Amino acid sequence: MLSANYMSFISCRIVLAILSGTTILSLSMTSANDIANDSNRGKIVSMVFTGFSAASVFGVPLASSLSHLFGWRAVFIIIAVATVLILPFMYRVIPEGKKERKTTVLGQLRLFRNRQILLGILIVIFTAGASYTFYTYLNPILQQRIGMRESFLSMALMFYGFAALLSNVLSGRIAEKWKLSQIHPVFLIQAIFLAALVFCGRSAVFGGLDIIVLGILMYVINSPSQLFFLSVTSEELPDCISLASCLSPVCFNLGIAMGSLTGGIVMDFLGLDFLGPAGAIIAIFAVMTCLALKKDRLNALEEERK
Repeated sequence: MLSANYMSFISCRIVLAILSGTTILSLSMTSANDIANDSNRGKIVSMVFTGFSAASVFGVPLASSLSHLFGWRAVFIIIAVATVLILPFMYRVIPEGKKERKTTVLGQLRLFRNRQILLGILIVIFTAGASYTFYTYLNPILQQRIGMRESFLSMALMFYGFAALLSNVLSGRIAEKWKLSQIHPVFLIQAIFLAALVFCGRSAVFGGLDIIVLGILMYVINSPSQLFFLSVTSEELPDCISLASCLSPVCFNLGIAMGSLTGGIVMDFLGLDFLGPAGAIIAIFAVMTCLALKKDRLNALEEERK
């Protein structure tokens, strides 16, 4: 808000991105895990993720409108004031978290020696990477392949945003019924619809429906992965629960980076038509990793019965 030059502005934005993108989400997940019981944990986790998606869907266009009316500094002032006003309510409403055993940073890193945790991490990275391989270039896909006019672009993105909101709700429902190791059919469906993007230029209706389905599948991984990390860690490495609570958002961000990089390489060497198939290949890796996790879980259950 008070940045004197471009570099100081960018530096502030990076700090804000670190705090809001990962830190706040991780703390929210830890708090949600403390508040929720086994029967509604999936629903509460999905509500937290839905809040972040809603901020993108509604916050971005609202902030854009306010910046046009009052200037971009006014948007940051409003956000700062709203944050200060809501702090007392958060202090009163959110209960104090459960006390955890003290452990060192190196002690927390023991979590990465667990094979099931590592497989879960790869699943999140692969499915996020699959989505963002095409999502990074959603605007040119809509305009150059589906043939959408620029005047309708904002409306199309809004519909995609609503699909993403639905994705978080669906994520909670799935987490309540199935475990992460059981949802490989979701990633297979994702791969099929990503591969089908090759044909979106032949029909605007087909292309639009395909993209909406991909939006609905985009965040389905969130709640099942979060509950999986917390469940495995609580059972096997309870001292590492703090690190486990932030694995899902951190890994999803890694997947975004991987998908954006993959999309850029595909665009440079192959072109827009190959973004979908490239994402489909990554989604197939998610399917294979999920099946490997399922096999590991079954082997672990068999060992417990012996």
